[in-house]
Amino acid sequence: MALGWAEELRFVVPALARKPEYDSAIIGNSICQGVSPNALEDAFGGAFVNLCMGGAPFEEQAMAFIAFRRNHPAPRTIVWILHPDTCWQDNLGTRNPDLPFPDAIYTPTLKHFELIFNHEAFVQAVDQIVEGHPFLTRFVGEIPPSQLPDSYYRSGDWDIYKTMQFDLSPAAVHRRIFGPDGISFEAGFAVSDQLPYPKIDRLAELFRSLPAATTKLMIMPPVTSHALPQEPISQQRFARCKALLSSTASSIPNLRFADFFRISPISENEANFVDSVHLLRTAIDRVMEMAANSIRTGHADCEIFAISGSDCPPNSGTH
Repeated sequence: MALGWAEELRFVVPALARKPEYDSAIIGNSICQGVSPNALEDAFGGAFVNLCMGGAPFEEQAMAFIAFRRNHPAPRTIVWILHPDTCWQDNLGTRNPDLPFPDAIYTPTLKHFELIFNHEAFVQAVDQIVEGHPFLTRFVGEIPPSQLPDSYYRSGDWDIYKTMQFDLSPAAVHRRIFGPDGISFEAGFAVSDQLPYPKIDRLAELFRSLPAATTKLMIMPPVTSHALPQEPISQQRFARCKALLSSTASSIPNLRFADFFRISPISENEANFVDSVHLLRTAIDRVMEMAANSIRTGHADCEIFAISGSDCPPNSGTH
């Protein structure tokens, strides 16, 4: 049985995290799989690797961060792309039973090698060699890499994993935004406004483990205007959450928080999106460049986003 692309990423990330030629990393889930490392390298310098994994709950993203940190004690830059569920007052994220996570290969030593070198793993490896690696055959096929639709490709790397195999016509995108699968961020909040935000606490812990000289950036990217919270209680809790992210950033050397989760020309233009929360590569790269430039200049385009330390007013996500 061949692995699907989402499972394969979980096996690929530890190898990417160990590669010595990288000194910077992008962490997150599917919302940043399409981010081109080139967009950040142009702004920050260094060599970025994209370690974003589709469907990864927060703790799996943290394991990718830890794997990179273990092999790069003094990274140049870390960019963590925050899904809006960072602001949900829940636990750190339950594992997805449909996307098994290979914990053993994220540890510093393969103490549980029997979990990897077993008969089924061997059979899968042989099948993939005989049949052709499904990651390539399914998503790349015979298409020259330069012609991959809205995907990132860098020759020789295994981070060619995000090809947009979607109908990107305006009508199809509109259906995915407003149809039954469309997302709205009203849910996911506990009743009490006094409960902690465990993901923000964990983010702070991980960022504090980095050297002071490391450039650190948290980005909450745009979603479509339709997906932004509309209920007053949701707006209040997102505002509180984003204030906590900003204060966390101000308490850690060289850490900034860029907030694009708001009404803006980007969020109001459906042509920037694949669905409610996933930006096209061109749009997400533009977001990365704006966030990086704001760190260099100390200013943000307040119509589009705010960055901690700038003079943009706070925003709950709806105005």
